[in-house]
Amino acid sequence: MIEYIYLASQFGRQAEMRSIRDRLEKNPKVKVVAQWIDEKPFDHEPTEEEISMISNRDLGDVMNCDTFVLFNPPPYLGDAAELSRGGRLYEAGFAAAIERNLIVVGEHENIHLHEDWKHFETVEDLLNEYRS
Repeated sequence: MIEYIYLASQFGRQAEMRSIRDRLEKNPKVKVVAQWIDEKPFDHEPTEEEISMISNRDLGDVMNCDTFVLFNPPPYLGDAAELSRGGRLYEAGFAAAIERNLIVVGEHENIHLHEDWKHFETVEDLLNEYRS
């Protein structure tokens, strides 16, 4: 049986998330379902329609996963606007509400990231868990 995994992180960490996806998918029982990591950044301020489409796509990916993995900073990438967007945190709450398996990698000082969340200190710890 295949485990579908969603990776949630800052948009500025896309390249890192693609690398993690590639490493996770070396395990034939793992498929990453996070389309945002292959998304090209807009060369303009996104319209309301584009924002809605992206949000629906990402939440659809969360709905289609078995396991939700939140990568918490550090590292912090980007400017204040990038850091304040917080889409990954909204997705984390959504994943918890629909009762997905929950994993946090990195800091987990938020009070909501303790109960029901499996914790890995590092990316390597997570990858070791999924080695085939």
